Amino acid sequence: MKKRSKHWWPLIVAVFHLMFIGHAAIVHAQKGMGKPCEHYKLDIDYSVHCLDLSATVFFLNPDADLTVPITYEWDFGDGNGTAQTNPPGLYTHLVNYSYGATGSYTVTVTVSYLVDQGGGNTISCSQELQIDIDPSEPVAHFTSTAGVCSGLTIDFTNASKYADSYLWDFGDGVGTSTQEDPSYTYGSAGTYSVTLTATDAAGCEDETMIDILVEEAPVADFDYEGGGCGSSTVNFTDFTVDAISWAWDFGDQASSTQQ
Repeated sequence: MKKRSKHWWPLIVAVFHLMFIGHAAIVHAQKGMGKPCEHYKLDIDYSVHCLDLSATVFFLNPDADLTVPITYEWDFGDGNGTAQTNPPGLYTHLVNYSYGATGSYTVTVTVSYLVDQGGGNTISCSQELQIDIDPSEPVAHFTSTAGVCSGLTIDFTNASKYADSYLWDFGDGVGTSTQEDPSYTYGSAGTYSVTLTATDAAGCEDETMIDILVEEAPVADFDYEGGGCGSSTVNFTDFTVDAISWAWDFGDQASSTQQ
């Protein structure tokens, strides 16, 4: 019997080796490109309290060997945004944000990371959420009587909206009130900053402040001379302090506005 030559074995081994190397190279190249974005999942937990948003994004299913920082970019839908880079292996990110006004906003978070640090190729995944900042947030507002003198009572009129409770601070270090429309008497002249805090059932607050000018009250005083029988003339002399106008009543239905 004629024996077969064994010289073809090296050729087969060489071809198999090349195929294995080629397959490994293809696998490595595919792995280097990272998973397509649709293979990832972004979960967002959020809560809204008053004008404040608190949101946490969870970046799920990252590559097991993801060793590059991950960047979380937030667009809050009001023209403002923020970005923060997490260190490798940290796949959750918390953000807190305060809106300046009520309304509906589209919040977008984009998660990005480098596929190859040398080449600069990135994979980015985005997700949106729609939030409503309650349009019935408390709005604090009030008015008061003007031209007040010390020792006289000031009436405050509450014009707040969407509020359930109120706290007044009359600015003199003494007086406060929880009434809706309080009255207050200042003991001395000065400028006082009156603050009203309006709160709703959810605990949301709004605050407003108005400066109240309290004038020094005039101190009326006068003396007279003359008088007697018949139609004798009586002379009155005014000693009033801090007055700018006068109103005399002489008791016989006669009057005067002279000093």
